[in-house]
Amino acid sequence: MSRDRTSTQRPTPHARRLVRAVDVAALGLLLAAALISDSLTLAGVVVAGAIMALREAWLVFVPRRLGEQGLGHYQYGFGKILQAGNLVLAALAVAAGLWLAGDVFSRILTGEGGLFPLGLALAASANALALAWNGVVVYAHHDPADRARRALRQVRRRLLASLAAVQVLLTVAALAKDLEVAVWVDSLGAILISLLIVVGGVKLAWECICDLIDHPLDRDQERAMVAALVQAGVEPEELVDLRTRRCAGQVFVELTLHMGDTLPIEAVRQRLVALRRALEAEVADLDLVIKLQGAAT
Repeated sequence: MSRDRTSTQRPTPHARRLVRAVDVAALGLLLAAALISDSLTLAGVVVAGAIMALREAWLVFVPRRLGEQGLGHYQYGFGKILQAGNLVLAALAVAAGLWLAGDVFSRILTGEGGLFPLGLALAASANALALAWNGVVVYAHHDPADRARRALRQVRRRLLASLAAVQVLLTVAALAKDLEVAVWVDSLGAILISLLIVVGGVKLAWECICDLIDHPLDRDQERAMVAALVQAGVEPEELVDLRTRRCAGQVFVELTLHMGDTLPIEAVRQRLVALRRALEAEVADLDLVIKLQGAAT
């Protein structure tokens, strides 16, 4: 199905900077509350937020910097560079999740912990603020146009669901009259967060390993691309060759067309522009090369 990219509103650079600034402030607030309250659940939320921030910096800012430095002609290597960095982030996520789970079991076995009612109330309040902010970011704006930001939006939605579950657990722990019950509830929340972090890291690593190798498009994408070519007016006798491959998140297409010998060059240009727009509407992050056979006048 095609997407209307013209209806997607991109946030201004000022709005993006504001979102990043509030994100950093929210993460700092959660970290301070986690240190004061000694809540392992909130510590897990901080770890998950930090990993998300690192991934955003890697997926969004690194390609931009490389392009600004005049390295845009290394487009075939960008995908592999990004996925190699994602492998490092996946390893960090798995290590952080296991570290958090180890702290939980250590607290359960030794019985040591500095939880206290006021600290749990502080943790619940800080998490509520972070939950509200992420809800605003997720639902107050249109989905981004580029694939990297769409992937990050999906990560933020999962983080929002995790924050909602954490809010329930922290509220129960803060309202518990027995401190031992609060410790067990906080430990349960930390275990759940650690599992989410580890599973997310393993899933990211698996996706990266698969994408480090170039592979063909799936059949649905190929059918959508052929349908777009037909809808754009490409006749079967004009299509000489169609080569496709995927490298990480980017789709590379090489299209060879046979044009009429007497077709004016302006008409060829207009047709190629329409053809490019039709394919870009069907395939996200498309790198298209069109080769022509036949002379234009």
